[in-house]
Amino acid sequence: MNLSRLATTTAAFALLFIACSDSERADFVSIGTAPPGGAFFVVGGALGEVLNAHAEGNNWQVTAESTMGSQENISRLAKSELDLAMSNAAITYFAVRGEGEWKQKQPVQAVMTLAPNVAMFITTKNSGITSLGGLKGKRVVIGPAGAGFESFVMPILAAHDVNAADITPLNATQAGAVDMLADGSASAVFLGGAVPTASISQAAASQDIVLIPFDEEAKKR
Repeated sequence: MNLSRLATTTAAFALLFIACSDSERADFVSIGTAPPGGAFFVVGGALGEVLNAHAEGNNWQVTAESTMGSQENISRLAKSELDLAMSNAAITYFAVRGEGEWKQKQPVQAVMTLAPNVAMFITTKNSGITSLGGLKGKRVVIGPAGAGFESFVMPILAAHDVNAADITPLNATQAGAVDMLADGSASAVFLGGAVPTASISQAAASQDIVLIPFDEEAKKR
């Protein structure tokens, strides 16, 4: 697969791939993104459109596929079920080293860094939660099932002296998390992506939200 043109795309989340020889190059190229509501889905679709518009002599047809996100994307890349995929750098870090939740090193390579990610815990103003310590005993959405968010969300909480046993962790897409925050089925949700993030904009437009700050001492830890 000739990916040289991708290097000129505006450059955190990364675009990953598994190297293949020209003889293995498929005419149909799939890009793994994430569920609607975050940046991956939008950017992946845009990348597909650009690559199709500039296929020239490559004779490829690129499609952007909705997935559960980084963890699924990396696993499916390793199984050759995807040709390109988007991933959060924090999850990829452990995946290529075979550490954390990963039992072995994942044979993926980064093509480029696409954009910095900004992620945070969000709650409603009437929840009374003003710090991450206030999440103890609460129902908290930590990301989509299969995306691998827990690999970095839990260490963030631990740095604020909040352990997994202290909360009821819930899984939902970013759009689903906003709905759960609105109907009270979750006290706080973890949202993020490239700015502006559609899910955070949606939450801010439909309800009075609070961005829960990270503690300065915890950030040092």
